[in-house]
Amino acid sequence: MPKSTFGDSFGYAMQKEISDYMQDFYAGKVSREDLDSYFEKCCTSMRTYRTGQHQTSGTNEADNTQIVSEMYEVFAKENALTVTSIPFAGLSFMRTTRRLCAAI
Repeated sequence: MPKSTFGDSFGYAMQKEISDYMQDFYAGKVSREDLDSYFEKCCTSMRTYRTGQHQTSGTNEADNTQIVSEMYEVFAKENALTVTSIPFAGLSFMRTTRRLCAAI
């Protein structure tokens, strides 16, 4: 597993997509349920990509934990950047994301 799961072109592209998705969420174009599903989809997509790159087996618990943890960090960062002009708007998202991380 690489030191950072977002350290290559696939990871950079995913960060951009997450940023765009968060902006759509706060613009009211995406529902809470869609955002929850998107988080899970991103985790699955990263795990599938890293498996395809022969960097993990896809079932290694430490690797999967790293993917979910780094995914959470990216979502949290994008959430913070998106809501800087909307106080308290990101709190429920952060609670939901923590719940999703625990379930994966």
